[in-house]
Amino acid sequence: MTASNIFVSQLYHLAIASGLDGDKLLQAAGISRELINAPELRVGTEKLAVIVESIWAHLQDESMGLSNFPIPRGSFHMMGKVAIHEPNLGRALQMGIQFYGLVTKAFTVKLEVEGDIATLKFHMSAPELDKDHL
Repeated sequence: MTASNIFVSQLYHLAIASGLDGDKLLQAAGISRELINAPELRVGTEKLAVIVESIWAHLQDESMGLSNFPIPRGSFHMMGKVAIHEPNLGRALQMGIQFYGLVTKAFTVKLEVEGDIATLKFHMSAPELDKDHL
């Protein structure tokens, strides 16, 4: 699977702005520096995950500094552990919404279902901190 390279570029710039070594993060993920600012390219999702997890680890914040309420390290993992046992996707999403409601005020999430269309709506507490909508 691949993802738009725009995310790698934004994460790279976010890492640098946060005082991290962006080039070291790229190297750890096996991503060439030439991919930065080349949004037309795609990158493997596993490489993107390495960068995200590295930023989480270095900042000890799963919101990566993009919220006025840091999200404790390990929250995403624990939410997955809780939600994975639900019998269907709808119940798993509701469990995730409930979990994040307990651990952070960084955002609220609402699940809206109309017929066979489901929409997750996120309301960020400080959207101005995430100018690039990362």
